[in-house]
Amino acid sequence: MTSREKQNVPVTMPALWRFGLLLGIMLSAGSCGGGADDLRHDLQHGDLAARKRAVHKILRSAPATDAYLGDVVAALGDPELRFTVMSELGLVVDDAVPLLVAALQDPGLKRYARQTLEMLGQAATPGLLRAVERLPVAVHGPAVALLIAHDRDAVPGLIGLLASKNEMARESAAGALRAIGAIGLPDLIKHCATESMDVRRLAIRAVSGLAETIAPSAPGLLAMLGDPVHAKAAVFSLALIGARTVPDLVGALALPELQAAAGETLELIGEPARQPLHELEKTARGDGRAVLADMAARIRKRLR
Repeated sequence: MTSREKQNVPVTMPALWRFGLLLGIMLSAGSCGGGADDLRHDLQHGDLAARKRAVHKILRSAPATDAYLGDVVAALGDPELRFTVMSELGLVVDDAVPLLVAALQDPGLKRYARQTLEMLGQAATPGLLRAVERLPVAVHGPAVALLIAHDRDAVPGLIGLLASKNEMARESAAGALRAIGAIGLPDLIKHCATESMDVRRLAIRAVSGLAETIAPSAPGLLAMLGDPVHAKAAVFSLALIGARTVPDLVGALALPELQAAAGETLELIGEPARQPLHELEKTARGDGRAVLADMAARIRKRLR
């Protein structure tokens, strides 16, 4: 179901939207019937009252006039109509965001399209994420900038984009996560805990510069590897810290309650763990600890 069908107006929408909704109700009292072509004519050629009525009716119409939503977005270029358009597009967020993102490429509209997307706030996040994956590279920069402005709200969707088949979308998502920085790290850790190994590797590479932020927590994180509730978050956090945790993780492979999580962390860390694992394998075989030696060999083979 689209936002137009739901008529979804967020409860926490800005006062400007509330005013826009009130304005639309007042205008509807004086509106009259008419087809889509009449609405387009009124929107483009009517007096100010007729243009406002046309905006109001198009944004509350059945899908038959979906084709005219682009005309409403284009009306952001009309100084007299701009306030009405900006205040009412919140009623059709899902449909409006792709058109607003496309308008970021229009020299005459980009300023007002950006202002409207900023007004929509986190309600625009899903549409912005889709835009990064599906629309031309030219819109990635402005769309990513808006996602960064949404800070933590955008983190889960950006993590999802790391697995996109679109290389530029992956790069844009990684850049956005780096730019969001430490403020988004708790959400990054939380949401990456349940992601695939490949997505977690990509996320670690994307935000590797944040390793110093959590490095002092390494001892506590090592202890959390045996916690069934927090182990996944600890695995990702230790992998983000990286090579400096390898000696302790290799040592943890000898502890039954920690070895599974420690092995997963070493696999995420990758190449820096290769030689220490090889040395553990040799030592364990020499000591007659075949199970530990075999485990070290298996993890080493899975490293990338």
